[in-house]
Amino acid sequence: MARGYHGIALLTKDAKVLIAGGVSLEGPYGVGSERADMRFYEPGYLHQGERPQWGDVQEPISMSAGKARITIPYAGPDLKEQGGVVLMALGSFTHHFDHNQRYLPLKYVRNGNMLEITPPTNTSIAPKGDYILYLVRPSEITGEKAGMLRDFGIPSVGKHVVLN
Repeated sequence: MARGYHGIALLTKDAKVLIAGGVSLEGPYGVGSERADMRFYEPGYLHQGERPQWGDVQEPISMSAGKARITIPYAGPDLKEQGGVVLMALGSFTHHFDHNQRYLPLKYVRNGNMLEITPPTNTSIAPKGDYILYLVRPSEITGEKAGMLRDFGIPSVGKHVVLN
C-alpha cells in the first residue's frame, strides 16, 4: 500500500528497515487519514550469508571529522574493498523525504584483527551528530543470480557513532 506524506522508512541498527505512518487512501483507515501501523522490512541482503561480527566495541564510538583514524577490533571475514566500512546518517522520523540522508563509505585498513578507520575529511561531507557505522562484507550470491543482482554486501549490526 502507498503511504504517501508523513510516511517513513528508517534504516535500523540491525539493518532492517522500519516502515511506518503515512496517509492511507484505501483500506480500514478511510480516505486521507493517517495510518497507525508500522512494519519491519528485511532486505534480501540480510539473507545472503553470514553477517560481519564486531569485536568488543563500546558505544557510542567517538569520531572526529578530519582527525586521526580510529581503531576497532575485528576478526571476521574480509570486508568489501569499496564500501566495507560505511557511515549512515540517521533518517528523519517525520517525513518520507530527508535532505540529510547520507551514505558515506569510509577508507579503512585491516591490520590483523584490527580495523583502522579514517573519519570523513570534514563536516561539509558529514555534519556533526549521530550516525550508524556498519561493516559490510561481500555477499555470497553465485550462479545466475550473481549477474542479475547488485551486490550491496552483507552488513553487520550497526554501532552508534557520534561525529565531532
